[in-house]
Amino acid sequence: MITSSSSEVTDEWLTWASGTVNPDRPDGLDNAADPNDLDGVSSASPATGAATARTSSLAGRYLRTVVLLRPEQAVARIRLRTQRAMHLYFPTTSHRIVETLARPMLRPQVHARWPASFVPFDARLGEAWPLATDLADGRFTLLGTTRHLGEPADWAQHDAPLLWQFHLHYWDWAWSFALHPEREWARSEFDRLYRSWRRATTFGRGAAWSPYVVSLRIWSWCGMLGSLADGALASALTTDLAEHAAYLRLHVENDLGGNHLLKNIKALLGIAVAFDDATARKRWTARLLREIERQVLPDGGHVERAPAYHCQVLADLDDLAGLLGCAGETVPDELSAARLRMRRWLDDILAPDGTVPMVNDGFPVPPAAVTALLPHRSGTHRVRNPGHQTGTGLALFSDSGLAVLRAGPWRVLADVGLPCPDDLPGHAHADSLSFLLWYGGTPVLVDKGTSTYAPGATRATERATAAHNTVVVDGMDSTEVWGAFRAGRRARVALGPVRYDQKADRLSLTAMHKGYRWLTGQPDHIRTWTVDSDSLLIVDRIAGSRHHRIDVLFHLDAGWHAQPDEAGVIIERKGAPGRLRLATCIEAHRDEQVSSGRWRLWTDTLATGWQQHIPAMVVAYTIIAGLPLELHSRLTVVEGTDV
Repeated sequence: MITSSSSEVTDEWLTWASGTVNPDRPDGLDNAADPNDLDGVSSASPATGAATARTSSLAGRYLRTVVLLRPEQAVARIRLRTQRAMHLYFPTTSHRIVETLARPMLRPQVHARWPASFVPFDARLGEAWPLATDLADGRFTLLGTTRHLGEPADWAQHDAPLLWQFHLHYWDWAWSFALHPEREWARSEFDRLYRSWRRATTFGRGAAWSPYVVSLRIWSWCGMLGSLADGALASALTTDLAEHAAYLRLHVENDLGGNHLLKNIKALLGIAVAFDDATARKRWTARLLREIERQVLPDGGHVERAPAYHCQVLADLDDLAGLLGCAGETVPDELSAARLRMRRWLDDILAPDGTVPMVNDGFPVPPAAVTALLPHRSGTHRVRNPGHQTGTGLALFSDSGLAVLRAGPWRVLADVGLPCPDDLPGHAHADSLSFLLWYGGTPVLVDKGTSTYAPGATRATERATAAHNTVVVDGMDSTEVWGAFRAGRRARVALGPVRYDQKADRLSLTAMHKGYRWLTGQPDHIRTWTVDSDSLLIVDRIAGSRHHRIDVLFHLDAGWHAQPDEAGVIIERKGAPGRLRLATCIEAHRDEQVSSGRWRLWTDTLATGWQQHIPAMVVAYTIIAGLPLELHSRLTVVEGTDV
């Protein structure tokens, strides 16, 4: 069965496929002068991350990045930077402004409250949060790293990575207290930590007052008011929440958009319900619907094209629908429809073991979160699920740029879309035409993953083309990812034909990108995946002219081992359903001046979470040749093993 969000093959494909390249264009020497010189090729990976930086000035990269942003984003960034400077240099004045804006929200003897029947998503994650006893002792385990706040508590934690500081100030970890059976003890410890935090933090300064962090803290405190606060503490929290809301209204992240902006809107809508502010509720519901139209694509994917963030946004929309419903408000049809589309999308792209594939940025999504997002998996109701049916089939999400191909024991998740929206490059990787592979339900090929958002070599390497299962030309990135969250020159991707041979029960999908057009000879990468019950065939056609170094990369999941044999590379893993052979051959090239290619194998690292890595092998086929060039890579089961 084939399912698709769009039945059309783009007209752009026909234009690109028929395009010609002038081999005599006067733009410099060939990138690889000697097609047979592979002696200088090391056994390590091709140049990554910083490769793009070598090609242009910093000013050029900035220009190629900002030219794609919307003008209103630049205006919003200037405004927010100015306001942050006000908090830094005129803290008393800026705080008074926020207090004045918060005053109308505060009414005598009124405490902010959500309906008692509403259970937020975070409250359903249970064991995902740190132990309450550890928190009471000042031991905070966030993102897999434990730090002690000390006595008196050091809430700044300046020597901790910024993302860890953010999580500390979210206050979502306090759900451990809200869910603790010893109510009085939990309330007492929450009260103590809250007052400690208030004494230690300065209004409007530091990581605690990033608008995104403020948004999560608002949501957390609103959810915990009913179970953890009464009397004087409830009054203090209500005042704090009013000031948080006033601050956030001045610092809505229109400069970034995406999941950050949705978090801002979620917090402001949540606090409008808590304060029973009908005007604000109407305003932020309308803003939510505008963002849903912008951010939830027709095929159900989230606009940032990162499955982990898709889960986060779906959880936010579920929360808002639940809160509005429990408050007696009508849940907008647009919100319900978006949640259904997003749920179907997620259901289709999940790995065979039910985990969320790590494509683009993101950290592993806890199983409890997946269960909460897809409750049909625990039997409560059913969402259509073609992605996990047996037999040959395709689920194509052309808006968000992912495709699931399956046949026999093979399952492929192919990246066939744009790396990111033009105005939202932060979570993009240079991964055009990469793919993940499962055999018999076991992961075989994976992306290198994401272990940090801190700028530097690790961040650059994990976003680079060479960190993915695709083709690298001349050691360069297909999309000019740089800094921690920026992207300049982008790969433009087009979907090609989908073909199904019913007699052979064979399925194929083609896509191409133009991310290397800026190189000498204007290379284009066209990739076709063909899958049947016996094998997976990947055909890489590199169009263009001149000589280039071509690396075809395969990142193995942890536990798989590779060793060369006379026909290619044998891949095996203890407990796996079979041994696989990977063979690559040259099917077509421009002339006889071509090397035979070389297999390279090395051990690298695979990110398994924030600042967490494990060893994993990488297999690469490297060749220096004149273009055009066509390479065929086939994965088959070694005779005598099968699922």
